[in-house]
Amino acid sequence: MAKWKDMKMETPRDRLKKRRKLEQERKEKAEREKKKKLNMMLLSVVGGIIAVIVLIIFFVSFNNKKEKLEQIKETKKVNIIRTIGDYELRKDQDDVYLTAERTDNVLEPGSSIRLKNGAKLKLDFGNETVMTLKNGVELTLDNMEVEGTQKAHIEMFFENGVVVVRKPSGRGEVIIENDLGTVYSEGKLTVFKVENDKNRVLRIAVKQGEVQVEAKEGYGKIIVPKDKAIIIDGTKSYVETSKLKDVNTSLEGWD
Repeated sequence: MAKWKDMKMETPRDRLKKRRKLEQERKEKAEREKKKKLNMMLLSVVGGIIAVIVLIIFFVSFNNKKEKLEQIKETKKVNIIRTIGDYELRKDQDDVYLTAERTDNVLEPGSSIRLKNGAKLKLDFGNETVMTLKNGVELTLDNMEVEGTQKAHIEMFFENGVVVVRKPSGRGEVIIENDLGTVYSEGKLTVFKVENDKNRVLRIAVKQGEVQVEAKEGYGKIIVPKDKAIIIDGTKSYVETSKLKDVNTSLEGWD
């Protein structure tokens, strides 16, 4: 049993200190809880701001992409400018040709156009590249890929008639394919003409710039420069080049 002198009595001062200590601990705990809630609120606000920024970036990016796709979609449409006579359109290779209405003034990739007798028209590709079609042309726009607002990669299959191409410098490339050969125009300002009269004779003449011609019979690519012409004769299997002035009498006009 402890002696009386060893027992410590709790004085009023001790009780006051103890009470103050408990109050201080409660106060510190309340401060910690307050800071914790404040930090959580701050994190929530920051998270919300970040989420809004991400949504704005996504929305702007989506709209820009949508506008770009719409621009590309619009650019891929080739405007048909009527000059003389009528023409027929075929939306894809499985369809039949139908006489074009006055509102049918667009040629899209995969579709074909065929001119009626005596008709003539122009194709405007939207980048200052223009093609004149005449003499019963039958032509399919196989592909058209755009780069920016000026450059375009144009591929088409040409069956008969006359095509005159005027392509400014820096407007991309034009590829015209035929059963007898393929004509490539790249880079520089080019004015050239392709003729096919269904008699397996293909004539290519260059007024400005140059083109590359590749015959189907395996002659390789031949460069046809300014004021030169080339004839691919499928009936006799030969390729002949000459000066433009020497063949102008047998070629169609450039208008």
